[in-house]
Amino acid sequence: MLSALAASASERTLVAVAENPSTPGQTLQALMDHRSLAVRQTLAENPATPPDVLEHLAKARGATSQTLVAVAGNPSADPKTLKWLADVRSPAKMEILKALAGNRASSTWTRAAIVRIDSLRDLVLRTAPSEPVDVRIGLTELSYLQEKAVLTVLSHDKDDRVRRAVAISRQADASLLELLAGDEVHAVSSVARARQITEPSELARLASTEDRLVLAALAMNANTPDAVKPEIARRLVPGAGEGTLRVLAQDQATPEDVLLQLAAHRNSSIRGAVSANKVVTAETLRLLASDAEVGIRARAGGYAQLPLESLVTLATDAETTVRAAVAGNPSTPPEILTRLASDAEASVVMAVAKNPSATSGVLQTIVDHHGEQRHGVDSASRIVLGGDLLAQVAANPRTPPEALQILADSRNSVRAAVAGNPSTPSHVLDELARTVHEHVWLKGSPDMKRLDPEHERDRILSAIVRNPSSSLGTLQFLSSGDWAARKTTTRSEREDGHTTRWTIWDPKATEGAQKDKASWVRGEISRRQWRGDSDLPTRLRFATNGDAAPAILADLAMDADDSVRSAVAANRSTPHGAFMNLVGDPVAEVRIAAATASHPPADTHKFHATLREELYRDAYERLAVDEVADVRAALVENNVIFWRVLSAPVREKLVFDDEIPVREALARSYLRRDRLGIWDALSPRSYGQLLDFRDVQVWREVAHDFHAPPEVLERLVDLGDDEAAAAAVRRIDTESEALARLAGSAVPIVLAAILSRQDLINAPSVTRALAANIATPPKDLERLARYAKDDETLTAAIRNPTFPEATLLQFASGSDERFLRAVQWCGRSEPIRRLAENPLAPADVLASLASVDDADVREALLVNKSTPADALLRLVQRGEASKS
Repeated sequence: MLSALAASASERTLVAVAENPSTPGQTLQALMDHRSLAVRQTLAENPATPPDVLEHLAKARGATSQTLVAVAGNPSADPKTLKWLADVRSPAKMEILKALAGNRASSTWTRAAIVRIDSLRDLVLRTAPSEPVDVRIGLTELSYLQEKAVLTVLSHDKDDRVRRAVAISRQADASLLELLAGDEVHAVSSVARARQITEPSELARLASTEDRLVLAALAMNANTPDAVKPEIARRLVPGAGEGTLRVLAQDQATPEDVLLQLAAHRNSSIRGAVSANKVVTAETLRLLASDAEVGIRARAGGYAQLPLESLVTLATDAETTVRAAVAGNPSTPPEILTRLASDAEASVVMAVAKNPSATSGVLQTIVDHHGEQRHGVDSASRIVLGGDLLAQVAANPRTPPEALQILADSRNSVRAAVAGNPSTPSHVLDELARTVHEHVWLKGSPDMKRLDPEHERDRILSAIVRNPSSSLGTLQFLSSGDWAARKTTTRSEREDGHTTRWTIWDPKATEGAQKDKASWVRGEISRRQWRGDSDLPTRLRFATNGDAAPAILADLAMDADDSVRSAVAANRSTPHGAFMNLVGDPVAEVRIAAATASHPPADTHKFHATLREELYRDAYERLAVDEVADVRAALVENNVIFWRVLSAPVREKLVFDDEIPVREALARSYLRRDRLGIWDALSPRSYGQLLDFRDVQVWREVAHDFHAPPEVLERLVDLGDDEAAAAAVRRIDTESEALARLAGSAVPIVLAAILSRQDLINAPSVTRALAANIATPPKDLERLARYAKDDETLTAAIRNPTFPEATLLQFASGSDERFLRAVQWCGRSEPIRRLAENPLAPADVLASLASVDDADVREALLVNKSTPADALLRLVQRGEASKS
């Protein structure tokens, strides 16, 4: 009947058929592609719709959001379809997820993906899934399960068996165990608590339980006493799941008989867990050594307790990894190692080379079979083996001298190993050092050449220096340090918005590296020569040797002789710890020696690098407060330390030291400070203290000090030393009253210093004083007059009796109004007469000259056609008055 109705053309009829749970599946399938959206939507909602039809409806092109939501909530939908819907993109995403959360057909994986959404969490956990219990339990046993959300969903499962499975799962974390420990079902909570308990007595009590899952939980609990674990293991083995058996196989408290049973288990992962158990016995290893799995045999082959017959058998195993394991086993007899040393597989031979039990004969065999490869690059095998085979042999102290001599003539990686091997004979090391030293440095730009050869030479020769078997003659040969690898630096150039960088050689850095190497080698030489019971002259020789090894200097710092300790205190190479002890020495002479010490690095060109002396700052600052004035004076006179190492507060305290030796030392130190290049400035207060020393040389040095503040410079001009004043005025601010005052000085050196300044033109008060000063040289007066910005300076210069008359005559005959007006005040008859006859002179200037009582001036004004009428009238009237 329903099938017949499905043939109807009426949409209402078709919808009724589509929603009827009794409609046959074939009939519903026939409707899944109907053009009517209402029919397809009804099909998606019908719980009798077959799973494949629901999948078709969900994945059909143009499926509506309502259809997707309907399929998501349909209990007949296939779990895979529902999982697909959980990831689908749709405007109705949340409605779809909500439908999935309440659908019993949703798989645990789907529900786990939704449980993270806070608004849907409760719905997910409330819904009882239709997924089979054994499937849900199986999920808890997955060793690769990393998704906590899966266990979170299963920990709320309605079935006790599932929750018990979660409680025993190795993936369950502390929060889940805490949740399940409070489960209302004892069978669940007891398992979770068995994994949480830490009290040994409680764990021991639980070991008598008949609940096998609780026993498994106890086996997993790290706090379970070892005393009860064997019995737990024996009770668990029969019928235990694979997960529990793996736990037992890994536990070092599992008894030998149980491990032996597990070693024969059909599951390879359990046998593998047994092979990884460090306490596995020889009998069990014998069984594992014959295992079908390569990895298990290989792991067994690495155990020192593996029986000899098994070792021999595995040494001939067809698998490379198995033979390599035997080759690396320290219990493998030399005879077997000798056999493996000629193995065709390089990884096996490498394992032999690394074996601490490899005898000299075994290592010689490796060299005999592989020595012909010593000159090649061997980069491919190095990648495979994780190292250089022959270098491994060359580094082994048990390698015979004959083999080492052969290996010394090899590629550089092998040579480096020979160079560092303490068993290498001294004559081999000497020959190697001289051979490698002859390597020619690279030519050309470092950008164009590989730098490896130089660095390899450095590495090999450094290893020879460190080698205790190297002779003193070899070290003397290398003591120049000229073999240090050259250093490079980067240059850059910017053009057209692009920066080009390239690498170039750095000669200064290279020189510093060579000095460091040389110092290090000489220190090694001294260490070889040192004997702790040497006589006083020998101890003094080492104590004064700047290349002495730090350990020797540390010993000598505790010498009973004051002179030895003093020499160590003054030695630039004394280590920090020993130096700290010496600055507290009870003998003042020792502390004075320490105060004079410097600790520069060999690479002194690194100007901006942190000074090595700064590492000793704490020791020097202890000396700065020494009770003996001579100690403090010695520290002050140590220029590098005082000016560049001591902190500003400590340095200032020494500046104001009341003791005469300290004050005198400060004066000497200050006069030598410029040799440092860069040094820390003093405070203005400290500069004032230097001036109070009444030392003329100090005054003059302060005057040239670019750190000296203005107030100090102004004090210098009044101290009575012309040279200091002259130096100071070159730097005093042009607005300073002191500079204007000194501009009137009659001291030539002071005047010359002021006149040499290029910024005078902007200091009117100074230029006026200079212009009025009769000691100012005429040529400078002329310069002041010509370039003065103010009329007062110009007038003062022209009035100065030493002003050049030729220049005045030039001004008077010229056309510059400023000069013409100024000349009228010069007080000299000839320039004024010349001015009076100048037709370019301003009318008011000519009018003022009419009052000058000079016949030549009067005559010049009368002749000058520019003389104003009122001035002519006065001249005529004055002439008539003189006649009467």
